[in-house]
Amino acid sequence: MDIDNIIYCKTSGTPFRIKRLCFLNSIKHFELENVAKQSNRKLLAENSIKLILR
Repeated sequence: MDIDNIIYCKTSGTPFRIKRLCFLNSIKHFELENVAKQSNRKLLAENSIKLILR
């Protein structure tokens, strides 16, 4: 998964854009920006998201 890819939350289906990647406790996390609202950001673990390829 690369920066600026669009991903979707598994539970809500909300689209997010990857802003940056980091590792916490050996688990990859992503800082995500809500596509619909530029001010909303989340930090999610890799296993809580799914990648939709364009």
